[in-house]
Amino acid sequence: MDLLGIVPIRQKFLQKNYLFGLEFREGWIFGRTTRVRVCQYKPYPVIDANGTTVDINASSFQTALRLRDSRNTENDILYLEDYTHSGYAWFYHGALGIKPQFVNAYPRFPEEKDLPGKFPELDPIRPSSGDDLGYINSLNSPYEEPTDHLEIVITPKQHIGIEYYNKDASYRHQPVLHILFCLYWAQIFNDATYTNIIRRIALREIPASFFTAGFGEYPVEMEDKLKKEWGVDGKEGRYSPMSLSDAAKLGGR
Repeated sequence: MDLLGIVPIRQKFLQKNYLFGLEFREGWIFGRTTRVRVCQYKPYPVIDANGTTVDINASSFQTALRLRDSRNTENDILYLEDYTHSGYAWFYHGALGIKPQFVNAYPRFPEEKDLPGKFPELDPIRPSSGDDLGYINSLNSPYEEPTDHLEIVITPKQHIGIEYYNKDASYRHQPVLHILFCLYWAQIFNDATYTNIIRRIALREIPASFFTAGFGEYPVEMEDKLKKEWGVDGKEGRYSPMSLSDAAKLGGR
């Protein structure tokens, strides 16, 4: 698929030692991947909090659900409980594919917060009415090949919730997802030791990927504990998240 620049998400996965910038509400941080693991759940029949498979009646709405593990519904598949792992920052990057074609999925990230895809001057998106914006379906993110139509970056301590609407006026349908993500372990750069490389990333002088944590009206806020654990809390010589303009000026430029 190459519809208006939409590409399979697997084409955008990073390999080991790839550089990146990651945007939070407070600004950007920079780093490189040290380990990479592809995480795939296919098929994933959508279930509720009790582990019951969800069927949506014709022209009907399903309230927000987490992506729960059917073997233990206390587990959220895309949730990271710890801020770091094996001494590194870590986060998910990926996308969802969906079938059948009649079902729209409306992800919220963080959970119960913003929906993606809103035109700034339009009223809020209404998943309960099956609005034709802010959703993914099998056309823009096919089940067999999830795309970056909705590229999702999930940092620790964040849940994603998804609402659904069955557009078929005649039959009930069961949404089935293809959950395809990469889990990255990353070295987060500090501006004292890595001044030059941060500046070059910000200026696009070297290849690097740029991500946003969250996809609604604003990036996700970087809570204080995450800043501390990732070494970007501005204390003891550590830097704080910065604008791209400030990053581009590091080192006297």
